[in-house]
Amino acid sequence: MTDDFISTATIGLIDVGRPSVVQLADGDRYALSIGPVRKQLDDGAGADLRMLAYNESIPGPTLRVPQGARITVDVAAVRAGGAVQP
Repeated sequence: MTDDFISTATIGLIDVGRPSVVQLADGDRYALSIGPVRKQLDDGAGADLRMLAYNESIPGPTLRVPQGARITVDVAAVRAGGAVQP
């Protein structure tokens, strides 16, 4: 195994976003993407980390669903550069 098996590069990645709250109703579908983002640390040195995010945020979105409702969550992996893998 090589050291670059899992990349730590942050060049070209989008900055991590803030999580959202999503209201869903019975029968709704929601698309959830999992992919790499860049997070700048507040360590004084401005170091960047490559992290895995959900819909470009860490933590991922909060899904609010009424009790008893049934929803579908479609999950896809997004590679750096935007290629989607369902």
